[in-house]
Amino acid sequence: MLPACGQWTVCLVEQLYVVLVLLLAEPGVSGTLSELQQPERQILQGYGLTSCSLMPSVYGAANFTEEHFVAVSDADHHVTIAREIGKKLERDRAVIVFFADSKKLKDFERLHCRKFAKTQCLLETQTHSEKQDVIKRATTAGQVTLTTAVFARGTDFFCNDRKVIHNGGVHVIQTFLSLDICEEVQTKGRTSRQGQDGSYQLILNTEDG
Repeated sequence: MLPACGQWTVCLVEQLYVVLVLLLAEPGVSGTLSELQQPERQILQGYGLTSCSLMPSVYGAANFTEEHFVAVSDADHHVTIAREIGKKLERDRAVIVFFADSKKLKDFERLHCRKFAKTQCLLETQTHSEKQDVIKRATTAGQVTLTTAVFARGTDFFCNDRKVIHNGGVHVIQTFLSLDICEEVQTKGRTSRQGQDGSYQLILNTEDG
C-alpha cells in the first residue's frame, strides 16, 4: 500500500481534461510550459485557467553545457558542422545534429558523412521500428545521428553508454534558427536527459532566409 503524500482538489474536471489532452497532443510539451506563447495561453484562458504553477524536475538541475554560438557563411556552414562533430567523436561521445528539413540533412550527408565511421539518419519516412532502432543507437559512443527539427520535440535520446556519459554525454548541434523559443528549448532538451551530462551548440548559416 502506497503512503499518502498529499491531496489534490480538482474542479471543472471535464474542461480540465480537454486542456490536458490539448497539451499532451504536442510531444515534449513538458519542457516548454514556462515558454508558452500568447496563442497557447489564450487556449488555456478559454477554459478559465488564468494562472499556473510549475514544479521542478524530479531529476534536479540539468547538467547541461551550452557551447559557443557560431554563425558562418553558406560556404563554411557544412564544414563547421563537420569539424565540431569530429571534435566530439575524438572524445568518444555521441552527436545528434538537427537540420531544418530533410533536404538540408541530405545535402550534408552527401558531402560529409564518409568522414565518420558511424553515421545514421532519423527520418519521418522510416517505420516506427526503424526509428526506435536509430534512437537507441544515437547515444552510443562514436555515433553521429542526422535528423530534422520534428524529432526535437519529445524524442527521448536517453543514454545508457557509460563511455559517453563519462566523457560528457550526448552533444546536440542545431543548424538552423528556431522560429520560437519553445522549439529551441525542446532541441536543447534532447541532451542531458534525466540529470545526465550533455551539451548543446548552435551553428547557423548567415545566408539562410
